[in-house]
Amino acid sequence: MTAVDEHVVDALEAAAKASGEPYMAMHSGAAHDTMSIADRVPSAMVFVPCKDGISHSPEEDADPADAALGAEVILNAIRTLSDDEG
Repeated sequence: MTAVDEHVVDALEAAAKASGEPYMAMHSGAAHDTMSIADRVPSAMVFVPCKDGISHSPEEDADPADAALGAEVILNAIRTLSDDEG
């Protein structure tokens, strides 16, 4: 398992909470791209629900509103992390 950066996780969780939408923290045992960069760059992941739970497949289908919310959460977390560095 690849460790994620807790500072990044905290920023993502705060951004998700601030959205007012339901969210859940979860662990992933899958071999995501994060495995390749986490030892070089502070990393974490955001998962967006997919129809029938299918992902990493041509049949993957996420509701555009869910994808937009995921992007908004990431953007707001980046803003927080950027402000922390400023």
